[in-house]
Amino acid sequence: MKVIRKIEIDTDVFTVGDQINVSNYMATCQKVDEDGYIFLLDQYLDEPMSMNDEDTSDGGYEESDLRKRLNSAEILDIFVSSDFGNMLIPFDNGDLLRIPHFGEIFGNDDLYKLFVEQDGYEQWPLMKHRPNRITGRNGFSCEYGWVQNKCIKNNDNRFCCVGMDGFANDGDADLHFGVRPVFKIGKMVRG
Repeated sequence: MKVIRKIEIDTDVFTVGDQINVSNYMATCQKVDEDGYIFLLDQYLDEPMSMNDEDTSDGGYEESDLRKRLNSAEILDIFVSSDFGNMLIPFDNGDLLRIPHFGEIFGNDDLYKLFVEQDGYEQWPLMKHRPNRITGRNGFSCEYGWVQNKCIKNNDNRFCCVGMDGFANDGDADLHFGVRPVFKIGKMVRG
């Protein structure tokens, strides 16, 4: 009989599926790359947020109010004060926290190539299983959550999101949806 058993161990080497505590949240390793381990919170932050207070997608995620909030001291402190806080490494744009790209959650199939700002990211293995895309905040079973990509078909104010059913959806930039941060822990250098 095949059994999946979770055990707790001390390690500085992670694999896809490993989970760690982040304050009162849990995060799961989604990908291992050349310089670190990419983790995604298993649930949304306690407060939903808008992508932009003004209902616009101008400037995309990089110039969004959400990106500024996510990398503010108030939210960063949740991660920096964790056991691994001194091991956080920035993404290419210098941020320690971000939200997922559309491709990481959904892949890049033909249907969405017409509607979604393409990002070139591959789908994370755990996100191929739709229930892993569905989450909520404490006290909520499931809700909508933002991803970075703009919708590009006939609009100037919509971003993509994960629907409550785990499928791709979209919403006006000023709507308050769940925020599921992504962060990267650097690999330990062994001497």
